[in-house]
This record gives sequence, structure tokens and C-alpha cells, in this order.
Amino acid sequence: MTLEKAFCIESYDLLVGASVGVSHFPSHASEIGQLLQQADIAMYSSKKLATLYTIYDPSLESNAAEKMKISSSLKRAIERQEFELWYQPIINLRNKSLYGVEALIRWPRTDGSYTPPNVFIHIAEQTTLINQITDWVMQQVAKDIEYFETIGLSICIHLNLSAKDLQDPNLVNKNISLVNGNHTSQKIMFEITESAMMTNVEQAKDAMAQITAAGGTFSIDDFGTGYSSLELLRDLPVTQIKIDGSFINSIHHSDADLAIVKSVIFLSQHLKCNVVAEGVENSATATLLTSLGCDLAQGYYYSKPIPISSFANYIQEQQSVSAVANQNSF
Repeated sequence: MTLEKAFCIESYDLLVGASVGVSHFPSHASEIGQLLQQADIAMYSSKKLATLYTIYDPSLESNAAEKMKISSSLKRAIERQEFELWYQPIINLRNKSLYGVEALIRWPRTDGSYTPPNVFIHIAEQTTLINQITDWVMQQVAKDIEYFETIGLSICIHLNLSAKDLQDPNLVNKNISLVNGNHTSQKIMFEITESAMMTNVEQAKDAMAQITAAGGTFSIDDFGTGYSSLELLRDLPVTQIKIDGSFINSIHHSDADLAIVKSVIFLSQHLKCNVVAEGVENSATATLLTSLGCDLAQGYYYSKPIPISSFANYIQEQQSVSAVANQNSF
């Protein structure tokens, strides 16, 4: 009842909520220290789920232990620079040429497999580790730009920013340094999700405005899965919208998803933004998107993410395919 009332601090009325973790004696534990630890684990779960309370369950502890293990390994990986940067091609649907690439981080394991990004990025975003990972990505992109120059590519390089990155006071200087580096023909596109922008709208606006003034550009990633308003979309310096693959995958058998994709393309065109369709997996989808006026496409139909060491081979293969197609057209 006490927390339902606003707290007045320096003429501001502040509303405060609570997240409660519950552990039971003696069913969960018989010692006070262990009970408090279990309640603490349940409380953090309650915060994450935005519930009033969470009752302790052993599965919560196993999840917490796994996260702690990954977090600890992640710190060492950052120190030792164990990551790799792979690139997924983005194709211009009008002429089937290579428009650009999205930089995607990979964390190799000792057995040759990779830790899934959706596992460790989520954990990194709960700490400042995500800022350190983004710093590494920017430094690696700056190096890889030189390689793209040597093989004659003039493309747009996309890299992702998280909500924590937008809160980093050094973000603007770091991004401006990347945008204004020694490269001449490469363009930099920063991808931000709707939810990341909504974390602190004014801070996002300010950072994006400064980076745009320095020559950077912005894309809204996973569009349609967040909760941004059209007003925000209008006011932010965005030049591209990426339609989430969950809508693209079902446009052939879902009238609702097809209508959403058509609407986003129409909206983007009138906002003078180009449109990227994510998750394109077959030629039928690519053909339909082209007929709808979609500008760009990305997905396994064109290419999976590939290491930069394989990119020259990818370009040669694409040139061979184009040459064959041109011969067949005569």
C-alpha cells in the first residue's frame, strides 16, 4: 500500500515499484543464509519478468549459475579477443548486386563449435560487457574495411548497437572516429532496435543526431517487433527500416503478414527510407518482395554469414553467376 503512493522529491512525484523474491522454510532450505540467497535469486527473476513476486525454484538457480559461468567466460574472451567477425551479404533487389554486409560477432569454442550470439549477447547486455564487445566490433570493422578496399568493394557496412551502447557517454566519439576513419568508399550504417531506442528516447535522439552529423547513418532493426511510435520514427534520423524475418517468412500464406510488409514498405517509401527484408530463404519470397517495391534483402537464400577470409571467394562466385546469367539472356 505504501508504494502505491508517489514519493515527492524536490517537487517531483516519483512512482516506485517492488520486485519480491520468496523462499520457504523448510521446504527450500533450513539455514537463513541459504534462504536469503534463494530469495535473492527469485527476486532477480521477478525483476526480469516484471512480476510482483517470484517463488524460488531450483531451476532458477541452475539458470543463474549458467549465466554466471558464461559471464565469467565472456570477460576472459574480451580480454583475450577470442571473437570473430563474420559478414552476411545484403542484396539490392533491383539489380541483384551486393549493396552491403552486416557485421555479426561469433564466439568460437575450443571444440570448433560456436556459442550462439543470442545466448551471450543477452547476458552481456545486462552488464557493461556489451560496451566492451561493441568497442571490439568497431575496432575490427575498421581493420576489415581496409581488406574490403583491397578487393575493390565499395559497400555499406552495418553494425549493431544495443540499448547499453546508447547510454555510453563515449559512444558518439567512438562512432565518429569510425565514420571519419581513413576509409573513403565504405559507408557505415548503425542498426538499432526499436526497444533500444525506447530505453531513453532523448539520449538516443541526441546521440543519433551527433553521429548523423558526422556522416553515420541509422537503420531500425527488427522493425515490427517493438513498440516505437510513428512520431518517434518521424523525428529520429533514420534512413533505413529492416522488416523482421518473422513477417517475411510467412508472407505467402498469411494475409496479415503480407499486409504488414506492404504497409511497412509504403510507410518507408514516404519517409524516404529504404527497406531491407530480413530472413529471405527462397526465390519466391525474393520475387514477391521485389514486386512489392522492397529495396534490399538479406537471408540464407543469398548467403549465410561468412568469415571475412571467405569473402573474396564469395565475390568471385557471385561474379561467375552474374556472367552466366548475362550470357543466357542473349
